[in-house]
Amino acid sequence: MRKLWLIFFLSLYCHVLSAQNPVVNFTATPIRGCAPLVVNFTDQSTGNPTNWDWDLGNGQLSTTRNPIVVYNVPGVYTVRLVVRNASGIAQTIKTDYITVTPTPNANFTSNTTTGCAPGVIDFTDQSTSDNSNITGWAWDFGDGTSSTAQNPSHSYQAPGFYNVSLRVTNTDGCTGTTSRERYIRIVPGVVADFSQPTPNTCTAPFNLSFGNQSSGPGNLTYQWDLGNGNNSTAQNPGTTYASAGTYNVRLITTSDYGCADTATKPVVFTENVTRFSVPDTVCLNVAANFLNTSSPVPSSSAWDFGNGATAQSISPSYTYDSAGIYTVKLVNNYGNCIDSVTKQITVGPKPQVDFTSNITASCRAPFTVDFRDLTGNSTSWAWDFGDGTTSTVQNPRKTY
Repeated sequence: MRKLWLIFFLSLYCHVLSAQNPVVNFTATPIRGCAPLVVNFTDQSTGNPTNWDWDLGNGQLSTTRNPIVVYNVPGVYTVRLVVRNASGIAQTIKTDYITVTPTPNANFTSNTTTGCAPGVIDFTDQSTSDNSNITGWAWDFGDGTSSTAQNPSHSYQAPGFYNVSLRVTNTDGCTGTTSRERYIRIVPGVVADFSQPTPNTCTAPFNLSFGNQSSGPGNLTYQWDLGNGNNSTAQNPGTTYASAGTYNVRLITTSDYGCADTATKPVVFTENVTRFSVPDTVCLNVAANFLNTSSPVPSSSAWDFGNGATAQSISPSYTYDSAGIYTVKLVNNYGNCIDSVTKQITVGPKPQVDFTSNITASCRAPFTVDFRDLTGNSTSWAWDFGDGTTSTVQNPRKTY
């Protein structure tokens, strides 16, 4: 009988224990840190809870037993946990439990981003941190060197582009970093240069505009000697050269960093002469030779023979099939300029050649014959007397 009573009381005690309300508790790791702060919450409630309702203080809710939460905004957060089991409900509130400190905002500037080698660049820290002070600086100048000064000066020895980064730390131990790619440009110094222009006209005067190709750090100024007695301080000046020849043009480029360089180049102008030769009068259906005597020799030529016919060779031949007066045009392309010239030629029919003589026979030699040209509008003559002798006069006398 005693044994039965003992069993009864033990069962009753266990039932009472199992019917108790839960006892709520939790922990978190970490409870203080820099934004964004990742916090792991761990439920430590007893009484076998089956439901968890978290209010994490940053607008987020969770029903998982052990949530993981990211706090992005600096501040102090109160966390509440409500647990339930079959017997009841319990809650706990931990006021100002999570503290999220602000991350500093790393920022900097420099007195210049371009300099001559060796160039000294002055960096200025402009970082900020809410509710805390910045106590540490870590600079990386991109050339293998670094500094922990707040506002360092650094000397770059070699030309090139350099990435610069700054990491700052505040009194809460939070860090912020900023990096700027190709932030610093170090050049060998000023390089004075300009494009050597080509005149676009074939004859004087020659109008030119120079293209400044100088490079260098800082603000650049220019001093031109244009070789024709004119000077300029413009970046890309223009000028006129009155005649052909060679002109030495000089450019001095100066930087406000103290660098300077000089470039001198000859600019050559050639007086192109476009011309051609052809007889003033040519015969119908006889090829006429057009000789291009232009100077210098053009890179290409285009001919218009005045009757709609054209040619592209330098010195063409052409046969007219209609009599008349034609204006022939030659267009030369010299590469940098195009020039043209025209000339009139007369195309006439072939002459009807005829002549006579005062005597055609004699009984004894020597005897003299007077020949007379009967051809109209003749301008040149070529006689062959049949005995191996010739003449070019209009009315020759020949002794046989």
